[in-house]
Amino acid sequence: MQILHFHSLTMELLVDTKMLKKIYLMTVLHSYKKMEYIVPWETYQWISSLSIGGIMIVKQSNKYGLLNHKLELVQPIEFDTISNYPKKRHEQNFPSFLAKKNDKYYIFDTLGNWNDKIEYDNVKLLKANFYLVTKNGVNWRVDRNGTKIIEDFTVIRSDEYGFIAIKDSKFGLIGIWGEIILPFEYEDIICEHLGNIFVKKNGKWGVVNKKNQQFLPCNYDYIAYAWDDSDREDENKKNYIVVQNDKFGKVTKNGNVIFPFMYDGITTWVEYGPSGHYVMIDNKMGLIDYNGKIIIPIKYEKVEWIYDTDWAIIYDKGKIGLYNVKNNSFFLPLVYDYLYVDYFYLNKEKPISIITYKDGIVNILDKKGKIVRSKVPKIEIKKEFNKDIDAYHYSPCSYELRLMVHNKNFQVPECLKDSEYIYYEMRTNEF
Repeated sequence: MQILHFHSLTMELLVDTKMLKKIYLMTVLHSYKKMEYIVPWETYQWISSLSIGGIMIVKQSNKYGLLNHKLELVQPIEFDTISNYPKKRHEQNFPSFLAKKNDKYYIFDTLGNWNDKIEYDNVKLLKANFYLVTKNGVNWRVDRNGTKIIEDFTVIRSDEYGFIAIKDSKFGLIGIWGEIILPFEYEDIICEHLGNIFVKKNGKWGVVNKKNQQFLPCNYDYIAYAWDDSDREDENKKNYIVVQNDKFGKVTKNGNVIFPFMYDGITTWVEYGPSGHYVMIDNKMGLIDYNGKIIIPIKYEKVEWIYDTDWAIIYDKGKIGLYNVKNNSFFLPLVYDYLYVDYFYLNKEKPISIITYKDGIVNILDKKGKIVRSKVPKIEIKKEFNKDIDAYHYSPCSYELRLMVHNKNFQVPECLKDSEYIYYEMRTNEF
């Protein structure tokens, strides 16, 4: 006899062995029945997995089409590309299909139907199953089935809290269902995931929240959230890196100056480093704390903090030294042609080795700066530490510079000119 016991939190099934075999056999048969539709072998060059609507993208003769679970073509194999996994697919709960043919774009619904019968000049994916479409120079928003959304504003892009839209030449912020979050009164809007909304008025930037309550007035050429010890969750305790007259400084949410506008470049934080900011003045680099106090003087070509230590490597005038931040002095002088600190921060028991090279001589020092091996052959350094001293060359570029927000006065090194991290203008989240 089989007894089923149902509980509020658990379900318990008591069966005998013979019954278990029957259940297992039924499961296998049921699974087999589900697999009665199989695409014939070697029919297509490529087949996608089933979509939510049971549609597969198939490729044949380098063209794409849509095939349903009955092996019927719901869209012919004539498109240059088809996708239901766009770049922001995690924002589409029921993805439709976006196709392209002869430089025209098409939107098919979840079942592969072409409902709107429109060939678009361009299509961009927005949040929450919406698209921004272009036809004959006119933009509008459609849902995943291609149905036009009727609205008295024009959506131009997705952003953190919805869509940035324009009405009467003014920008506003619209929620995903069309509700107005910020009114149409700004020259531009950029949302940020920590609750900051940067807004532009009269050519200057400020900060508001989702209730359009002002944090910072629109007085600045540039604004970025300062990743310091201010509370990123409490909107009343946030600090900002800002620009006035082409110089960077830091202010509180009320506009009180934490340190003055005097820097040509600054990072919003030091990743895995001390509580501070890398800064630049006249193309010389240094390090300050969150309140602007100098940690490393601003007079070197490059400063590179060594994670989980009190040291920073200093580069200047073709020489390298090791700086002790706690003592505000050089641990090793700025005289070496090569310097490398070998340590493994996850293995605290492994001794630190400092490799120095000067006047053709390689030495290995301990963490106290004492020479433990002198006149070491370069080949041994290469074998033991995988460092080729002869192949070393100084580069002005570094991760620290890539973290830095530079204004237009900063002379960007050639190797960073195409870097996506280097910018001055406030950037929008284009897709």
